[in-house]
Amino acid sequence: MHIMSKYDMVQSLMQKMTAPGRPGPSNNAVTVKPPTMNLTAAELRGVRYGDFSLRFTPSNLTFSPPNWDKIATKRAPDHPDEYYFDRARELARKVFATGEHNEEESRALYRGFISSVSPDRKAIYEETMARTGGKMPASSMFWDHEGNRTLSYEYDYGTYTAITTSNEFSRARALSSVYLDEMNKLYDKYGAASAGHISLDRIHSDLRSESRASAPSEQGIAVDISV
Repeated sequence: MHIMSKYDMVQSLMQKMTAPGRPGPSNNAVTVKPPTMNLTAAELRGVRYGDFSLRFTPSNLTFSPPNWDKIATKRAPDHPDEYYFDRARELARKVFATGEHNEEESRALYRGFISSVSPDRKAIYEETMARTGGKMPASSMFWDHEGNRTLSYEYDYGTYTAITTSNEFSRARALSSVYLDEMNKLYDKYGAASAGHISLDRIHSDLRSESRASAPSEQGIAVDISV
């Protein structure tokens, strides 16, 4: 098992937390894609990735519909912010203890936290597909009514990417700050050599001991209950 340094853990976190999409421009410029793989000439005919003028032009691309459980889209909050902050702290403890990335858990946590400020990518996708007769648009990209890019279909790989908005990025940074603060405390408390070599039970036990030690003592407190 490869144990990451503190710097590596922080950088890895920031990379995966601000993806499944990075902040992208809102203009209508054509985006350059890497060479295509396993696609026929018929499928690629007329396809120009990121071309705004082709946003409602149907293509012959073979595709699967997006899994909205894996993509941030507008949703009412399921929990208060403090719930996500507690989950982020616990995730930091788990990552510190195991040295594992826990990417699926991380992404699910961030999707839940940022979705309250996400664009309604599902509605945008469905509106576009209605305009194209259920075919993937030749642009392989989905814009909102203001011309902002919100979602792209990576036809080389058959995957969708949410193009993160500034509001989503700011909210993700707030959760990252909580995570990184907890991670810094763990490194300061246990040292870098303990990363990946300490049990999560030990961390929990230490937290309980510290909580008991910091609780106010009830001994010697006189309470006047006279009327």
